[in-house]
Amino acid sequence: MTVCIAAIYERSGVFSASDRMITAGDIQFEPPVEKVRYLTRSCLVMFAGDAAMQAEIIQATQATLSEKIRQNPDEWLTIKSIAETYKDQMSVAILARSSRRVLSPLGLSMESFLSRQRDFIPEFARDLTRELLNYEGPQMDGIVCGIDTSGPHIYTVDNSSVNCRDHVGFAAIGAGYWHANSQMMSFGHGPQASLADTLLNVFFAKKQAEIAPGVGEATDMYITTALGSSSELRENVAQELEKRYAEEKRRQKRVANTSRQKIDTFVQGILNAPPAQAQAELPTPAEPIPPALEPPNPEQHEEPN
Repeated sequence: MTVCIAAIYERSGVFSASDRMITAGDIQFEPPVEKVRYLTRSCLVMFAGDAAMQAEIIQATQATLSEKIRQNPDEWLTIKSIAETYKDQMSVAILARSSRRVLSPLGLSMESFLSRQRDFIPEFARDLTRELLNYEGPQMDGIVCGIDTSGPHIYTVDNSSVNCRDHVGFAAIGAGYWHANSQMMSFGHGPQASLADTLLNVFFAKKQAEIAPGVGEATDMYITTALGSSSELRENVAQELEKRYAEEKRRQKRVANTSRQKIDTFVQGILNAPPAQAQAELPTPAEPIPPALEPPNPEQHEEPN
């Protein structure tokens, strides 16, 4: 249960925000721990799903990326390749859990199962393979976003896919993602939006997502402005956004109250109007068919003498 949002601004940078609600098994709480991890100096991941499993996946991803950087220190990793590495480690974690659930009760590991398949009855091996392939594991989601040599990028990653969201200009995951997406669409956000608009759009989208169950109130915000340059938003910026959001909510409440009063006055006017006037307000029923145009009634037709 969470919400994470990332958006491209001015086709040059990425702004992101998330809550702090943590879910681990049947535990759900909002500790002072951010759900944002750096994968490189220009790329970060925000995650939703089981926190313990995500920690395992992210640690493995960071280790893999560190080795790639060590081997090619002068080459910037693409955001796409980082997202794919994160997805690979997610698949490894899910496969390990499927192996423990399906094979461990039989005294098998993935290695022993693969090496001994020829010793098994074909139907038995086929059934085990099907169980392993059909194991879904807990739903895991992540947003990998940042800047590489080709510019800003946003990718969403889940159990089955990696999707680029550059053309849309924003992405959201977690229990509150529908609320966040709806707010971003209502703002008409695109990758060309200004930094000021993007800050406001993303922050308002995150606050709107708090309607969803399990989305926390605390907000962590990060901005990536260039290669090797990514940082958490300063506290004074966050305070200003909170102030603007509170002001906007008050304005919306005033507008809603004024509209309700006007509609109430209108309805009361109809209800209290004199009968003739009230009747005039109602839709006029359809006119009856003129008698001359009514079809003859066969029962009333008389035969000539």
